[in-house]
Amino acid sequence: MSRPLTCALVFVAFLGLGCGDDGGTEPPDTGSIRVTLAMAGTDLDSDGCLVTIDAGSTRTLQAGESATFSNLEAGSHVVQLTDVAGNCEVQGESVRTVQVAGEAITDVTFAVVCSPLPTGSIQITTVTTGQDVDPGQYAVLVGGEPAGAVGANAVITITDVPVGDRSVELTDLALNCAVSGENPRTVTVADGGTVATTFEIECLVHIGNGIVFVSGRTGSPQLYVMTDEGEQVQQLTDAPLQALAPDVSPDGTRILFSNFRALGFEEVFDIYVMNADGSGLVQLTAGDWMDHNPVWSPDGAQIAYQSDQDGVEAVWLMNADGSGAQKLTAFPGYSPAWSPDGTRIAFVAGGNDDIGDIHIMNVDGSGLINLTPDAVEDNAPAWSPDGQSIAFTSRERDGNTFTDIYVVSASGGQITNLTSNPDSHDYNPDWSPDGSRIVFSSNRASGNYDIYVMDDQGGSVTRLTFDFDAGFPDWGPQN
Repeated sequence: MSRPLTCALVFVAFLGLGCGDDGGTEPPDTGSIRVTLAMAGTDLDSDGCLVTIDAGSTRTLQAGESATFSNLEAGSHVVQLTDVAGNCEVQGESVRTVQVAGEAITDVTFAVVCSPLPTGSIQITTVTTGQDVDPGQYAVLVGGEPAGAVGANAVITITDVPVGDRSVELTDLALNCAVSGENPRTVTVADGGTVATTFEIECLVHIGNGIVFVSGRTGSPQLYVMTDEGEQVQQLTDAPLQALAPDVSPDGTRILFSNFRALGFEEVFDIYVMNADGSGLVQLTAGDWMDHNPVWSPDGAQIAYQSDQDGVEAVWLMNADGSGAQKLTAFPGYSPAWSPDGTRIAFVAGGNDDIGDIHIMNVDGSGLINLTPDAVEDNAPAWSPDGQSIAFTSRERDGNTFTDIYVVSASGGQITNLTSNPDSHDYNPDWSPDGSRIVFSSNRASGNYDIYVMDDQGGSVTRLTFDFDAGFPDWGPQN
C-alpha cells in the first residue's frame, strides 16, 4: 500500500521547509558613534568644527555640542575633525580610528584649546565740511558689525579688532551728507598695531522739513524757502528767471523747477535744477515747447514731467541729468507725481488742460486706473508719504464753482473734501514728511494767493505767508 509512504514524504518535506535555508541573509550588526566637541580657552571658534565619518557623513559642531552618527556597520571607522580655527589646536589626533560594536554607541571626544586671537586697533578720523552739517553722530561698522559712533569732526579708536583685512564703514549720515571716497573701505589690522583711516564727508545745503514756494513779491515769479512755520524766508532765484512748480529732491539738496520764457508770441517752459541754496543752476531741457511740472523719482535717479514737444501734452520721463527722455502716455497727460515707493505715477488725464481726471499708472505706462471718473476739473495730485492716499484740487465738484482740496484713496473709492471753502480757490496741495499736515495755496484771505497749512483732516488751517501771489508750495523731506 502506498498511502503511509506518501504521508511520510509530506512530513519530511514539511520538516525541510521549517529547518532548511530560506535563501535570505542575516542583517549586519550596526552601531553608532557619538562625537563630542569639548572646547576651552579664549576666543573660541564661533564657526564650529566639522566632523566627518569615513570621508562621508559630516556634521558641524559648536563648542560643547555632540552629534550621533547611527546605522554604522560594526567594525573600524575613521573619525576626523577639521575646520579648526587658526588660534585653536586639537589635543591629540584629529583623525582617529574607532571600533563600532553592534547595537552599541562608541563615544569620541575631541578636546580643542583656543588661544587669544592676535588683535590690533583701527583709528577712525572724520572730517566733515560744507553746510547743514549733521549734528548727530555717524555709526561705525567694522566687518559689517556695529563698533561705535563718531561725531562729524572727531576721532575714535576701535580696539581688539582681529588681525587681517577688515572693512570699515560709516552709516547713519544725514540725507544731505556723503562720504568722499570708498565707503566701506578695507584696512589691514596688524598684531598689536593701530591702522588709521580718515573719512571726509561733505554736507550740502538742504531743505529739511522746509517749504519751497513761488512768490511774485519782486515783480516776477521766483523761488523762496521758509520753515514749516512760515519763518526765515529766503529768496533762491532771481531775474531773468521766472520760476514755477518747484520740487525738492528726496535728499533735500536740489530743487527742480520750470522756467517760463517768451519765444516770440509763444510761451514756453524749460526745466532747470539747482542746489538747495540757489547755486549750481543747470538747464535740463530746451526747446520750442513746454516742459513743465518736473518731479523727482523717490531715488532721485529720474524725473517725470509734462511736455508737448511732439504736439500732444503728455507725461514724459528723463534721467536726472536730462538725458534719456521718453514719452509715457500717448494721450493728454500732465501734473505727474511719483508714488513714495517709486512704482507708480499719479497724473491728470483728460480732454484738455481744463478738464481731466486723476489717474495712476505703473512707471512703464501700463496698469492705467482712473481714480476720479467724473466730468469735473481735477488737478495737482500729491501722494501721502505712506502711499495710501492722494490729495488733489478739484473744481465744480459738489456744486462748488471754486476749487477745493480733496483726498482719495490710492485704490479709488470715496472722495473727501478737505477745505470746503465756497468763496475762494485752494490749489496745489503737498503733504508734510510725516503725513500729518498738508500745505496749499489759497486766495481766501485777501484775494491774493498765500501759502497755508492744515492738518490731514482739513482742520487747524494756518496762514504762513502774507504776500503777493504765493503758490506752488513743495514740502521738503524730513530732517
